[in-house]
Amino acid sequence: MFCYFVLAFLLGNLWQDPPHYWEQIVHPAYVGAHSELFEDGDVENGKPSGQKVRNLELIESLEMGTSDLVEKCCKILVEHAKRY
Repeated sequence: MFCYFVLAFLLGNLWQDPPHYWEQIVHPAYVGAHSELFEDGDVENGKPSGQKVRNLELIESLEMGTSDLVEKCCKILVEHAKRY
């Protein structure tokens, strides 16, 4: 598998997003699919609405390292497992 990726990289066959792919396709699709999960449909700054997914946990992960993020997720999972 590694050889395939090296060969693809050397030949220039890796996926490259077309122009405006994120802005015109990916982000609008994400907003459309997830807006019901947040108050006022605000997927970037809104709090969970609690209407579609009960007990939805949001983790502010931009400032966390991978180990801290995994530890936080495990703690949340254990807490939920104890409740149910």
